[in-house]
Amino acid sequence: MTLEDMPEWYRVANDASRGALAVFRGQYHTARETLEAAAAELDHLGSPEIEGAWFAPNDPLGAMYAYVALTRFVQGDLAGAETAFAHMDRRCEKLRFPHGAFTLCYGRAMETWTRIEAGQFDRAAELIEEVARRGEQHGFDEWVGIATCNQISLAARVELASGTSQPAALQPYIDNTTAVVEAWRALGRKAFLGGYDATLAALLTAAGMKDAARERVELALQMADETEWRMYDAELLRIRAHTAYDPDTQQAGLRAAIELAQTQGAPVFELRAAAVDFEVVGEPARAALVDALGRFPSDQSWPELARARALLG
Repeated sequence: MTLEDMPEWYRVANDASRGALAVFRGQYHTARETLEAAAAELDHLGSPEIEGAWFAPNDPLGAMYAYVALTRFVQGDLAGAETAFAHMDRRCEKLRFPHGAFTLCYGRAMETWTRIEAGQFDRAAELIEEVARRGEQHGFDEWVGIATCNQISLAARVELASGTSQPAALQPYIDNTTAVVEAWRALGRKAFLGGYDATLAALLTAAGMKDAARERVELALQMADETEWRMYDAELLRIRAHTAYDPDTQQAGLRAAIELAQTQGAPVFELRAAAVDFEVVGEPARAALVDALGRFPSDQSWPELARARALLG
């Protein structure tokens, strides 16, 4: 049977899978176009019943909305991401067990990543607690474990956001995050590993351990070369720039991060690197920050976006 002979929902699921792969490869423009088209087609179909013909626990159509949300956020549309997560919720409500419960945990984990990146730490904590609770309720050990890893990552991000730079204060977060990334590598789980690596590298940098931080970034980038999963590469380049010992190397690293984020279609990461560059060199970096901000809808706002706007006065 060819793809053309398959039910319409199967073709939508196939397109959703292609879009998800594009996300992992850091091809956000392609991912957004593919996923938005698939979502529009699914809206046209309604909410097709596929459970009898789908044996994996994760519903591909519900998961598709989570990837739509992720790409919308990375491209600067947090409000649109929230709408997509709401679509996912409604889809999951209509599914029988285990598809509905399992897919909801999947989507909540994706939303956790989005909220952490947006600096909405309280909401991220609520989502982590929900995933852990649902995982325990339904016997989804995988999601209990992922919730634990995300709790560790969230705690580290909160500490970094506080501006802590004392090595002794950061060491527990370094130890816990190291345990997470080593466990994920041992299990061969690499889809979101770059994000955990980036958090660990940021912790090491804040603690003054720049060489160790750079080694961690290089390990993550090497993994990206091997797997072609590059969704976090621009952020890794930004963090690597912080490990430089001289201003010229740091600025070159930030420019590389900005340019890669532009190529990938990731304004969230572009803005982050451009804001740091402006803080370091001032007016020569203003144009890049203005350009990055120009990629965000004017009605969007979250802490990092507000700080970037404030930098420009």
